[in-house]
Amino acid sequence: MGMSDKQYDGMLLDFLEDFEDIEAAAKMLPDCPEKEKLMEVIARKKKKTERKLEVPIRP
Repeated sequence: MGMSDKQYDGMLLDFLEDFEDIEAAAKMLPDCPEKEKLMEVIARKKKKTERKLEVPIRP
């Protein structure tokens, strides 16, 4: 049995909170090319997750 829309949305919201926590921790790192790449990846993953939350995926 699959996940309900409400459960799926809740999971996506949890992911967004996790990304925010990771982003806050990454901001404490010293400036370096790796930090910039990490921040780009976090931003890209947050945006992708937000799009999934806004546009429901239909089977």
